[in-house]
Amino acid sequence: MLIISNIVFSCFFRKQTSEDHGYLDYTKNFPKTKVIVPLLSLVLNFKCIRFIFSGFFGMENTQVQFTSPRLAIHRNLKMMTLFHYVFVYGPIFFADFLIIVSTQWGH
Repeated sequence: MLIISNIVFSCFFRKQTSEDHGYLDYTKNFPKTKVIVPLLSLVLNFKCIRFIFSGFFGMENTQVQFTSPRLAIHRNLKMMTLFHYVFVYGPIFFADFLIIVSTQWGH
């Protein structure tokens, strides 16, 4: 499910940011960041996309000014995070609970 959430988020991100003028201006100035950060979010974790707007160490290439940040990034990031909690962490917690209940004390 983690891989699916990464792929879905990357598709949403590409679609939403292709229409955002602030992001398009940003990509003209920082073409390497335009390629590297979305690739990291696809391969590692979709939350890596936060490097683009987080202001990481005050670097200019991590301070994109979206025209509409809610539509371009925040809505999809929240949606995928909730999906991640339910379908990735949920089964892990359920399996942990079953192991704790089924394993006898001392083993």
